[in-house]
Amino acid sequence: MAGKIKLKIGNSVIVKPSVLDPDLGTDISGWQGRISEINPENNSICIDWDSITLKNIPSEVIFKCEEEGLDWSQIYLEPTDVELTQAKDTEKDVAAIIEEIEAKHRWSHLGEEGKRIQAVLVDVEPDDEIAAFETWSEHLKKVLSFPFNPHSALQLEA
Repeated sequence: MAGKIKLKIGNSVIVKPSVLDPDLGTDISGWQGRISEINPENNSICIDWDSITLKNIPSEVIFKCEEEGLDWSQIYLEPTDVELTQAKDTEKDVAAIIEEIEAKHRWSHLGEEGKRIQAVLVDVEPDDEIAAFETWSEHLKKVLSFPFNPHSALQLEA
């Protein structure tokens, strides 16, 4: 076909106006990333979002993706949904923002309980188990009254 642009792995692309996320139905017009996979058999390309797009994905979208087991850092679209563009960042920038988002949403896959866990551990480095234990200890000292009877809740419901 005359005038058809040949997309290649590594190309930077921007999502065309009025394109919706096929899983969530949200408008992703203007989102940008790099092609990481081309699948001609099912007419799809995989786009790894760039750091600028990742920074601007609403927390609710990331939370929903985590709950539903979807990958928020990339998407599969049809080649006609995108246009070539210039990269605005580096892959190092992408890795840094993904690490930041993962730390912020470490517990999101647990739904509402995950939000509460994240609220308690908000200032704790993800790999610092000692700090996490200490933070939980302090939190529980504030919210629990001792001594308490764990069976009293069951008696109240009866």
